[in-house]
Amino acid sequence: MYELKKKGFTLVEIMVAMIILATVVAGVMASFVASQRFITRSTRRLQAANYSREVFELLRDGVDGAKWNDFAGTDRLDLKGWTDCTADLGVNLSSLAAFGGQCQYKVETPLGQLIDGYRQVTVRIRWTEP
Repeated sequence: MYELKKKGFTLVEIMVAMIILATVVAGVMASFVASQRFITRSTRRLQAANYSREVFELLRDGVDGAKWNDFAGTDRLDLKGWTDCTADLGVNLSSLAAFGGQCQYKVETPLGQLIDGYRQVTVRIRWTEP
């Protein structure tokens, strides 16, 4: 009787190895895609935080009660709604607009009465998630 010597892998072994390798590669690629999406979202959130800080800096002097009526030449005491940052403050938010973002702010008198000459300022940054 003849004895066969095994010199290589069978077709079934190669197919199983390829399936295992493809599964591992797909998992690694999925983690790269998820990491890139997370980095993009984090970058946009950081940009939004920086934009809101810039708007707060521009509004800080005008929120003080003594300077309120002189701020930007208008009386904002009666301002009740959301106002666009670019139109009203002249803030350049071109990179925010590049990813579908917008900036708005609102100034209110807290609880309907002026407390220690201060007003409540809210800045809202919105953008489209990828």
